[in-house]
Amino acid sequence: MTPEIRPATPADAKACGRIIFEAFRGIADQHGFPWDFPSVEAGAQLATTFIAAQSIHGVVAELIGRVIGSNVMAESDPIRGIGPITVDPAVRGSGVGRRLMPTGSRPHMAHVERMAHVERYASVCRPCVTRRL
Repeated sequence: MTPEIRPATPADAKACGRIIFEAFRGIADQHGFPWDFPSVEAGAQLATTFIAAQSIHGVVAELIGRVIGSNVMAESDPIRGIGPITVDPAVRGSGVGRRLMPTGSRPHMAHVERMAHVERYASVCRPCVTRRL
């Protein structure tokens, strides 16, 4: 099944927070890095902040009524910040992240010259963040 990509709402914050926590924890554990978020609640707090911000465009991927991923883009700066983009580890590798990128950013791609990434995730993320969209 193909997930629906739709604008994020305040009701999505808890599910997005869980996914943010689990996705970042999984990558950190796999590579021996410290966790970026100490708890699901910390992830939910970040999601709540992003979803409420007027200057941030957020989207979620939803499958059978369940949020399975999210992406945000800061629109207030000429240099647009994309992410975090997160996908539920249970569906990682299914193309959800790829579907979230165009929806979250394509209307604004004229403003994106290149994408950067956190160095410690370079070996994990390099293929997806360094190619030009």
